[in-house]
Amino acid sequence: MTSVLKLLRERGGRLAASRLRAIVQPMRRDGHAVMLHNGRSGSTLLGDMLDQNPAIFWDGETIEKRLHQRSEREDVGIDKLYGKLDVETELAAIRQRMSSRCGNRIFGTELQDYHLDMLGASLPDMIEQLRRVGFTKFILLERNYLRKIVSHLVATQKRRHHVSAETKVTVDPIRINPDRIYIGHTFTTLQNVLEQYRSFAEAARANVNGGDLLELSYESDIETDPNVACARVCDFLGVETHQAAIKFGKTTNVPLNEVVENYSEVASALDKSGFGSLLDSAG
Repeated sequence: MTSVLKLLRERGGRLAASRLRAIVQPMRRDGHAVMLHNGRSGSTLLGDMLDQNPAIFWDGETIEKRLHQRSEREDVGIDKLYGKLDVETELAAIRQRMSSRCGNRIFGTELQDYHLDMLGASLPDMIEQLRRVGFTKFILLERNYLRKIVSHLVATQKRRHHVSAETKVTVDPIRINPDRIYIGHTFTTLQNVLEQYRSFAEAARANVNGGDLLELSYESDIETDPNVACARVCDFLGVETHQAAIKFGKTTNVPLNEVVENYSEVASALDKSGFGSLLDSAG
């Protein structure tokens, strides 16, 4: 108990309460949730809202946080860690956080498509491994792929990936080189990354039983009213819907042809690669 009091003094009540809950309550064995997404899809906002539910401990991108910690510890770029992670070690870390934080609550974590490349794993294999740890609920969160890429590039340029709900955002124009784009801590082509996003979603649908998969769209469930997505997830997880504060705002909120300087070039590349339909819903 002394350690919990120490945490309370040093790191605040929320973490201490989580540790105390883990001590006094038996750990939930199944029913845990994984959010599958490609980043810049409203996942941080939604995860924070879910974490405000007393029945849920949302850990966010557990693997991503560990990537950054290792990058700092070893003083290397994250791009140098491809192939140096393994599924067993990362799942052990997730299990440890489940044991020390969530008690009998549902534990939520997030997995991006490029994390699989980092781990050298396929999504079907990863889903099977996650099920063995107690993850039985899967949430597929998608956003218009072009919008997602633009949001990522803008955030990288400004070195600010999240803003508060009250922040007024200004966006400086960017250029997209269809033949060389930096996504997932590595360089690739626009067509390759779009195909990877599509394959990731298709694999999720093919390898998770219908009743265990909830599909969400940023445009339909988050953009106008994030409470819609939060309520859908709570219902999916079998917990009571709660009133959650919206703490994060949009980082890009202007038409793409106003933020992408070479919009016509990008549009042409999308048409040639078979992804022209993204332009119709990107805005």
